Amino acid sequence: MASAATAWGQLGAHLRETQLLGSIQSTLYWDQNTRMPSAGASWRGEQLTLLATQLHARQSSAAYADLLAAARQHWNSAERCPEQGRNLDLLEQDLQRQQSLDPALVAALAKAKAEGYNRWQQARSASDFSLFAPALQTLIDLRQEQAKQLDEPRSCWETLAQPFEPDLRLERLEALFAPLRQRLPQLVAQASTRPRPRSADWDLEESSQQDLCDELLGAWGRNPAITCMARSPHPFSITLGPADYRITTRVVPGQPLSCFLATAHEWGHFPL
Repeated sequence: MASAATAWGQLGAHLRETQLLGSIQSTLYWDQNTRMPSAGASWRGEQLTLLATQLHARQSSAAYADLLAAARQHWNSAERCPEQGRNLDLLEQDLQRQQSLDPALVAALAKAKAEGYNRWQQARSASDFSLFAPALQTLIDLRQEQAKQLDEPRSCWETLAQPFEPDLRLERLEALFAPLRQRLPQLVAQASTRPRPRSADWDLEESSQQDLCDELLGAWGRNPAITCMARSPHPFSITLGPADYRITTRVVPGQPLSCFLATAHEWGHFPL
């Protein structure tokens, strides 16, 4: 049996390489949203599909299962650090989920997500939901199949939410949102009786909005050496590495604070 240091070291090395592959996938996603020309969508879909299948094979392999088993064996025979134990719990849960999925489904999901994003951009530009509807239905069907293959004692939504919020149940969400369900209809009814223009009667130039965002993030301690900003149709934040944090923002004509508010929101996701 390998020593504890060797078992944990081998597991850590495997996870680090897995994270590197995942960060390559995330970098392609970032580029797809910010820089990639629309004609590159098909090739990008193939790239993301290949990476998704490679990651799935790595995360569901017998070799990875052996590394986890060795680490668990050492944990059971040592002082049982709670933090290490919880990490192993989550890794074992993810291994079981990955092993439950058909590689063909993993590939189909990756391809559908890439194609769906391209269709969404087209539909958004044309203000025509029908351009996106078939791609959305395909994604829904694939996600339902994913939940079916995982075969967990949860609803479809709860099953798919587990990688983001482990052990989250619908009952918890209902308890959190019940007060809003009672109060929001009243607020909406009150607001609907008041005249509200769709856009402000003044605006800011894009350069002025960007300057305002730069000043905001400067005041919040942004370090340009580890952060990057760009524009995308829908703002988002993403971590590409230990010292590589990205956010996107957008400028909406007639909404002079659109860039400022999007930037402030996305910056709040970073542990900086």
